Amino acid sequence: MSTAKPEVCGTAKPKVCATAKTEVCAGLLARPASPAPRPGEVPVWQGQPCWRALAVGAFHIRAVSLCVCALVFANAVVARAEGLPPWQAVHDIAPLLLGGGLVVAGVAAAAWATGRTTLYTVTNQRLMMQYGFALTATLALPMRLIGAVAVSEGRTGDVPIRLKPGRVVGYAKLWPHARPWRLRRPEPMLRSLPDAGRVAAILSRTVAEAQAAAVDVPAQAGPQAPSRQLLDAIAP
Repeated sequence: MSTAKPEVCGTAKPKVCATAKTEVCAGLLARPASPAPRPGEVPVWQGQPCWRALAVGAFHIRAVSLCVCALVFANAVVARAEGLPPWQAVHDIAPLLLGGGLVVAGVAAAAWATGRTTLYTVTNQRLMMQYGFALTATLALPMRLIGAVAVSEGRTGDVPIRLKPGRVVGYAKLWPHARPWRLRRPEPMLRSLPDAGRVAAILSRTVAEAQAAAVDVPAQAGPQAPSRQLLDAIAP
């Protein structure tokens, strides 16, 4: 049976590891490998977040920049009030300006690295989120555990995913791929996608089809293993 190639967001295709036995690519800031499919699993969509939107939405680079500017301005006002000569004021403010610039650059670098090392994959059976700087952690979420799919759109958009009751993933393990401020019931979120509306529609349709197909399958005899009632994997 032929399998359709997944749609990929962006221009660069993710690199694939030499070995197919693992989903972890060796090397710092390596792009995640496409996850190995299960029998009968067909990729539907695949994409990566926009790092610039991540810097604004997840890492709050604008707020950090405003704080740096406010500190520099406050020091300039104090220097002016004390009557310092211009060269002395610049000398006093320069270390703060340099340190603030490094902080903003660090936030931007973290957002870039997060965007580069994140890969979202939707198949007919699972939603997979791969992320991590040095090692790629994989969250494999079966379609049967997804309760609802929403979308918030702008120039880029986010796709938060509400899990069914009783299904919990730690907020710290998900961040920054988690819906903000949902600490008691964390919700995974596909962040900063250029075509979030289309992705949400694809995911919603895939979830509906997978859950409808699961209803038609007769229940197997015997109790279900507890591990099958939870998320497939959160592997470091």
